[in-house]
Order: sequence, then C-alpha cells, then structure tokens
Amino acid sequence: MIESAGYELIKREGYEEGLKVGIQQGIQKGLEQGIQQGLIIDAQEMLVELLEERFGIVKRSLVEKIKSIESREILKALFRVGLRVNCLEEFEKKLEEAML
Repeated sequence: MIESAGYELIKREGYEEGLKVGIQQGIQKGLEQGIQQGLIIDAQEMLVELLEERFGIVKRSLVEKIKSIESREILKALFRVGLRVNCLEEFEKKLEEAML
C-alpha cells in the first residue's frame, strides 16, 4: 500500500502530539511525586524538631527511625504523640508500637 504525503504528515503530527502529551503527563507526575516527598521530609523534620524542643538532644538512632517513615499520616500521628508524652523513652515506645 502506498501512503500519501498527507497521510505521513498526519501520522507524524499525531505522533508528535502524543509525545507532547506524554511528556506533560510525565512532568506532572514527577512534580506530584516531588511535592509528596517534600511533605514527608518536612513532617519528619518537624517531628524531630518538636522532640528536640521538648526533650533536648535526640539520639541519632531515633532520628534515623523517624526519617525512615514514609507515611505522612503516621508522622502526623507521631507528632501528636510527641506533644503528649512525658519523656523521649515514652515516645520511643510509642514509635516502636507504630512501626509494628
């Protein structure tokens, strides 16, 4: 089958338009993932800052545990726990329970 120059042009334009849409969708998805990751990092840092403000120096191992948490909901719940506990040991116990 012989394809006309017009058909080739339409096919190429369709491909290019599809490529543009795909790139835009990829950029949008990347931005959304970046925003989500930024929110998680912010929640981790705020939780550590809360604990430092309330109890002083926070052990590196506890900071690493907090930074390993990838769920914003869990971090928010732990932030509320951090507001209520009486000491870091009590917080660590609650953190261990949350990570089970």
